[in-house]
Amino acid sequence: MERTDTYDAFISYATSVDAELSARLQKGLQHFNRRFLQRRGMRIFRDWSNLAPGPDLERQLIGHLERSRWLILLASPESSASPWVQKEVSWWIENGREKRILIVRTGGRMTWDPANQRWGVGTDSLSAYLQKALHREPLWVEMDRTAPSQRAQWNNNLAKIAAPIVGRDQDTLYGSHLRKRRLEALTSAAVTMGLLVSAGLGGWYWRQDRQSRAAEQVQRHISEARNLANQAVGLLDTHLEQAQLVAMAAVREDDNPQTRSALFRAVTSSPRLVRFLDAGAPVRDLASSRDGTVLVAATENDRLIRWDLRHNTRSSLKLSSPEASLSLDDHGRHVLVVTSSSVELWSGSDGTAPRRLSSDDNQVAGISPTGDRVAVADGVPPEGGIRPGRLSVFDTGTGHRIASTGLSQGWTTVGYTNSSTLVLAGLNGTWERRSLPDLHLAGASHADLAPVNSIVTALSPDAHYYCFYGPGYGARIWDTTRGEQASTTPDLVAGGAGDAPSAMAISPDGLRTAVADSGTLYVSRTARAGRADAPQTETWRGGTDVRALTFLGTSGRLASAPLSGTSVSLWDTRQSGRLARSLPVKLPFSAHADPGPLMAASPNGARLAVASPAGDEAFVAPVDGGPPVPLVPLNPIPFSLPMWIDNEHLVLLGPGAGGSVWTVHTGRAEVTGTWQPQGGGYPAAALASPRDGRSVIVESDGTVQERRTSDGRLIRSLAATHRPYDTEVMPAAAIRDDLSDVAVADRDGVSLLHLASGRITTLRSPTANAEVAATMQFAEGQLFVQWPTDGPLEVWDSRGTRRIRSHSLKDSPAGFAVTPDGQLIARLQPDTTVTLIDTASGETLGTFPLLQQQLARQTTLLFTPGDQLVVAPADSTMTRWNLRPSDWDGIACRTLARAPSPDEARTLHLPASLAATLRRCATSTPPTPGA
Repeated sequence: MERTDTYDAFISYATSVDAELSARLQKGLQHFNRRFLQRRGMRIFRDWSNLAPGPDLERQLIGHLERSRWLILLASPESSASPWVQKEVSWWIENGREKRILIVRTGGRMTWDPANQRWGVGTDSLSAYLQKALHREPLWVEMDRTAPSQRAQWNNNLAKIAAPIVGRDQDTLYGSHLRKRRLEALTSAAVTMGLLVSAGLGGWYWRQDRQSRAAEQVQRHISEARNLANQAVGLLDTHLEQAQLVAMAAVREDDNPQTRSALFRAVTSSPRLVRFLDAGAPVRDLASSRDGTVLVAATENDRLIRWDLRHNTRSSLKLSSPEASLSLDDHGRHVLVVTSSSVELWSGSDGTAPRRLSSDDNQVAGISPTGDRVAVADGVPPEGGIRPGRLSVFDTGTGHRIASTGLSQGWTTVGYTNSSTLVLAGLNGTWERRSLPDLHLAGASHADLAPVNSIVTALSPDAHYYCFYGPGYGARIWDTTRGEQASTTPDLVAGGAGDAPSAMAISPDGLRTAVADSGTLYVSRTARAGRADAPQTETWRGGTDVRALTFLGTSGRLASAPLSGTSVSLWDTRQSGRLARSLPVKLPFSAHADPGPLMAASPNGARLAVASPAGDEAFVAPVDGGPPVPLVPLNPIPFSLPMWIDNEHLVLLGPGAGGSVWTVHTGRAEVTGTWQPQGGGYPAAALASPRDGRSVIVESDGTVQERRTSDGRLIRSLAATHRPYDTEVMPAAAIRDDLSDVAVADRDGVSLLHLASGRITTLRSPTANAEVAATMQFAEGQLFVQWPTDGPLEVWDSRGTRRIRSHSLKDSPAGFAVTPDGQLIARLQPDTTVTLIDTASGETLGTFPLLQQQLARQTTLLFTPGDQLVVAPADSTMTRWNLRPSDWDGIACRTLARAPSPDEARTLHLPASLAATLRRCATSTPPTPGA
């Protein structure tokens, strides 16, 4: 009889990524090596299939852990960050069962350092706690969740996992499993043979009908997906959030180059966009705390929404009127709400009811940095003109008026620069600074700029800067902490555009301004007034007209609220893009005649080795964005080419392919060996194989060296071309990953050398004027060749015997890179944009601009083994782009604020099943990004 009180193993996994694989693994293990007609050979616990509904989930899980003999951990970056997985692993370790853990890696990186008996740098599939607990190299199995395994490979993996559980060696267990399944198959075949014969004809007709229906359904899915993709592209400029929803639905309906292109364009159309926040109704006003950690919105449905960006929380309050303006103290503990008939103070951090400080009409107000004082002034009369008013200061603790003075006019904004100084701001460049406690006039500017049809003004959140923008004037900024100002002379200026601005904002540090006009944000750095060069302005597409703007402290982040729609947009001026991340590495300068930086990625894709063409600077940069490790050259050698031996060791190759061997540690690197020169030219390409200890180097004269990696000893030297260039010319060259083939550009085109046979095949240039191939790269057993002078990009088999396909390119190319699997091509254009091309179809998925405008010939493109594209412009900053199509859906999902409503799903023609999936996507993401 089958046991019911214990489990052979407990599967711990991250449901967000491994729900499907965990179910397959549970079923596979339970059926593995079972006896004939036995229901299952092992009992495997998995929460979704074994857990009963109940109020105490954690207690139930611990109970099942106690009754399990082994723990199977599906290791991935997501599981290492999952609190439930960490609870299960911690309980298992703390109860002394660390020797009964089986690890199945489904994503991320796992490396073991046998020399030091510890986990290697870059291991992200295991939490720091588990890495510390596992002192010896454990058994682990590799399973790729993205690609279905072959049956033999799947059964072999099951045998590896099941062997320690049942206490038998893997080979014996696998053989027993195969024998039992063959016997079961023969028995089943004999029983069903008669049925198959009798039902053969009917079954044939049924299969034909089923295949026909399946083909029709596939075509419907493809047609629906293409319609959704076209619809998403049409929404990009007007409703970006809806465009993302539709593009995600298109890819989930049918993943093809057209739908991937729509999704790629959706996640790259606004590079500075961080996330949408759902306010639930159109927003009237926005305000942020001075430190940028709290954002508050007043909505048209009489609600006050408060987002704590540091702790990812959201709260709300019912307002007495939707016509409200807002201001916050330093840390957002107190929110000042000014309606058409009252001034109220809300302590948003503790949820207490608001306190009314004033009940007069037409007032403006501001709160002090500490939240203990509120200044209230009469506003500009609704009918226009100038009318005397009054300024009062209230103690927020008691609600008592503690100071008051008369005013000669009404104002539009009040703010505090510090606890003893406040600023009154008006239209047309006018402002006043007053000091407490007597509110005497301490400084003012009466620029009194001539009125224009449409102007906008703003105080920075700390009232340190007053900004005026109007068509014909541009952005003019005054430092309100200075003394008496000249009548029309600002301290700073900024760029802008548009004739109908709707809102503006300036950052507390005075470094940036933002002006909204017709659905576009014009974000500019400020500059001293009177400078000859105008500040550069970035154009951000917001999708719809913007009603309110505010900078979030000095972080460079910006929040905007649309005139219609319920989503507040968060932007980051420092962000390279939603697919991109700037690496904190300043690349060396390259002379115009030199190529861009010389780079190589470590085998695990975690590190980049970079050298300047001049040879005077080299370093190792972590791909995850950590600080670079300098490689101080013993002697500056031009064109020092980096070549990785393994993930911790590399060689900097110089003339004759001689050079220094470096060992890279965390935070430092040291020379631990040398290679002797074995040739006369400079290395044009180099690659080492960690499997067999060989290295292959191509020199500038076309000679190919095969070396022993451990000490650089020359094994043999071959001529790769019959018509090489002079040694001063650095030819394009490429080496296949398994070191079997080498491609070298020469005066005929491209020579392909097969190292085993020594055979040379020549690929002739397809253009009459082309003397040398611009760029070459091997990927997935294919050779990609980009010919110059508007020539095509051709894909050949690795021996050069068959051209597989050709991509016609209109513009003169500046360089390209191919993903290691050969599926995507990133092509650098002379206008400093990068075009992404689907290799199989030749379709363009999209184009994205580089952040720094650099000479294209001085920019290097490199794909790491993890499909991260590194863009390295000389004398600028490197950027890493995530160009793995399977990740774009998740990136778009994290940007969403909400799921599609039923009416919206119908309007956007989203299939019901996909609309439900998108609802789960939106609700599974955090409400706000971390501060």
